[in-house]
Amino acid sequence: YCATGGHDPAHTPTPAAGEASSTGIATITFDALYVVNGADNSISVINTETNEVAGTIALKNAAFPHHVYLRADRSKLALAVPGIDLSGGHGGGHGGGTPTPGIVMLLDATTGATLKARKLPTMNHNAAFAPSGEIWTTQMAEAGKVLALDGTTLEDKGSIDVGASPAEVTFS
Repeated sequence: YCATGGHDPAHTPTPAAGEASSTGIATITFDALYVVNGADNSISVINTETNEVAGTIALKNAAFPHHVYLRADRSKLALAVPGIDLSGGHGGGHGGGTPTPGIVMLLDATTGATLKARKLPTMNHNAAFAPSGEIWTTQMAEAGKVLALDGTTLEDKGSIDVGASPAEVTFS
């Protein structure tokens, strides 16, 4: 990511108690690589010019983040938080019994600050930006769904019923 502007903390919403949130870092002014650290509930930001960790975005009330995607205009990150540890594989924990809630987080790509977070009824695997700017994510349940969310508010734009336990979404 190559940042072109600064971040105004006055425009960052304050999350409610118990809501998923992040602790931002100094404004990124370099090409960056974002690395999700599932067991640490964080995102490492690597400066690709120096190959060093330049900062770590700490997540709160967001257990086991799994995938992060950069919006095409490089202004926001979509983060999927399935709520369970998928590091040992994707084969268990999402087929039956009590559903594990998931979370979609929208972060400022230049600081890691939380712009919006939304709890989902069932775990999700990833959250990807559509060319239109919407965020699409899955609901990994027996009666699986793909959700389309507003790319700013995370409000429902629609859903599509698909097969059991859908995982990845991506765009051509």
